[in-house]
Amino acid sequence: GIHEAGHGLYEQGLPLQAHYGLPLGQAISLAFHESQSRSWENNIARSLSYWKANFKLLQDAFPEQFKSVTVQDYYVACNEVQPSFIRVEADELTYHAHIYIRYLIEKELLEGQIQVKDIPAFWNSKYQEYLGITPKTNREGCLQDVHWSYGSFGYFPTYSLGSFYAAQMHAQMKKENPS
Repeated sequence: GIHEAGHGLYEQGLPLQAHYGLPLGQAISLAFHESQSRSWENNIARSLSYWKANFKLLQDAFPEQFKSVTVQDYYVACNEVQPSFIRVEADELTYHAHIYIRYLIEKELLEGQIQVKDIPAFWNSKYQEYLGITPKTNREGCLQDVHWSYGSFGYFPTYSLGSFYAAQMHAQMKKENPS
């Protein structure tokens, strides 16, 4: 979706030809890379102005589903804060609880406080503690992300850091160009 498009747009904007192999020709950091995706995902695609400009396209693509939905209704639905099981579908606020829980799991694993076999129970207890919900299956719980299956430990915090960077950049852009 739009999150991954943000990664692509950032990469396309890097001066790779002139600076290939040099620091200037690559991403500043993984967190900054995520800031570009989280910016598109949250600051752009969850905004009313974005949906005012694009809602007709959504209605044209899904006429039956959106025939009685207004752009305002859709905007409110896109920004509803409600705990959910799936990180990539989470709202801007509870999203960070998803990240924190994954961080805690990685920390406990690396410190030897829990074993891999303990992850489902640990996950479920933290989802109950921080979000007030408990997954019924590991599929909607600890098996939903691909990061651990390919050894990407320590990556999850880049999503929250990226969100924080994106929010600061968005605020500055609005200050510099209110329109």
